[in-house]
Amino acid sequence: MGNLIALLQSFFNPTRKLDVLIVGLENAGKTTLVNTLMNPNSSYMDTTPTIKFDMKIFTRDNVVLKILDMGGQERFREDWPEYAAVSEAIIYVVDSADRDRIKRAGEELHNLLEWKQCEKKPLLVLLNKTDIPNHMTATEAHQALKLNKIDSNPLVCMPVTATNLASTITVLDWLKQHSK
Repeated sequence: MGNLIALLQSFFNPTRKLDVLIVGLENAGKTTLVNTLMNPNSSYMDTTPTIKFDMKIFTRDNVVLKILDMGGQERFREDWPEYAAVSEAIIYVVDSADRDRIKRAGEELHNLLEWKQCEKKPLLVLLNKTDIPNHMTATEAHQALKLNKIDSNPLVCMPVTATNLASTITVLDWLKQHSK
């Protein structure tokens, strides 16, 4: 009887915990993605920019997620590696419709990955805002971000729309599969 109760508790109670760092240039959609992960039934079209960082802890699909959403403004980017050290995975969000800043987004990603704290951490590069006309294709973004030069991290690059429930399910599935 005791084993049955323990089995039922493990089934209904979240047992998996994931610490995730989410970074990217300002206005890429990081906070919108986190908000949609937290509450997929709400719409987060207008989001206040994150200053320094914001931590969200919530349960979704029997997983306790602790997400550290870092501000993307230039003055906060030097702090990214410090927080990567205590994270199990890194999500790097790119505005796929902002062709003017894609090169800068790639430079910041590669700067982050130069730090020892980031070595071998699973990296999910999200090409956000794919619902906007003239957004970059995955191939264009892959080349512009020079993702082929990243060999120190398990890497996946996927197009998403942060306000889309299907996108957040894909992100959550990836996190569960690739985090320790």
